[in-house]
Amino acid sequence: MITGAELHDHDQDRAGAVRERSGGGDTLRTVHLALIKYTVMRLVLFVVVLIVLGLIMGRSVMWLFLSAVISLALSYLFLRKPREQLAVALTERTGRRLDRKAAEREAGRLSDDELEDQEAEALRAKES
Repeated sequence: MITGAELHDHDQDRAGAVRERSGGGDTLRTVHLALIKYTVMRLVLFVVVLIVLGLIMGRSVMWLFLSAVISLALSYLFLRKPREQLAVALTERTGRRLDRKAAEREAGRLSDDELEDQEAEALRAKES
């Protein structure tokens, strides 16, 4: 019988192999998922606080402002892990992008503007 830990380790190994084969190509997907997850969690927290304060205080401008401040504080306290995951994903993506640009610059001695033009053209071609 396979335990949950063994299944988790297998999934982690598989995910690592996929990332290696893709050459970091799913970094954008990781960033998007982390961003969506964090944003949805913050919105849910805001709506919950909004409803609770609406039941207690009634509807007013102060109700909205207080809901925003309280949900901000609660998200800072309770959403630390998703926020850190988003920060790590963004840092990794930025690092890979800067490393790739530096390597391309060294290989072809291209300027930053030329590299950005090439990336934009590659994105347009990929979208078409």
